[in-house]
Amino acid sequence: MSEEQYRTLTEAQEGKIVSNNKGKTLVVCLDRSGSMSGRPMEAVKMGALKIGEQLLGGTEKPFENFITMTYDTKVETFEGTDHEQFKKFINGVGARGSTDFVKVFKWIDNYYHEGLKELTVIFFTDGEDTCNDKAKIKQEHNKL
Repeated sequence: MSEEQYRTLTEAQEGKIVSNNKGKTLVVCLDRSGSMSGRPMEAVKMGALKIGEQLLGGTEKPFENFITMTYDTKVETFEGTDHEQFKKFINGVGARGSTDFVKVFKWIDNYYHEGLKELTVIFFTDGEDTCNDKAKIKQEHNKL
């Protein structure tokens, strides 16, 4: 492929960095259930803040959409580009309730839409669903 063909294909311009993030979404899922209280929650928050710093604090945007989800028996999301608001959201997360992966999988399934080229999901969790049996979790996961 010639350089001209490459530039046409990627929309790259000499001396300009072009991000091909169209249709790419990152969802970071933070378990805020009671079992995450103490050190696990502090570790989760630290990890989320580092990801947010990279994606919201810099100039390069590898994802068109960056969504942070907190979950226990309900799901709440932060979908913004303001780094300070993101930090406020993360610092306000506290452990509570039970863990319901089915709600998370349903949210992801509902979010997935036409035009979404790539969906990346990262879970920060201790991995224990306390609301559903394994068969129900597997059934919802397999729908994705």
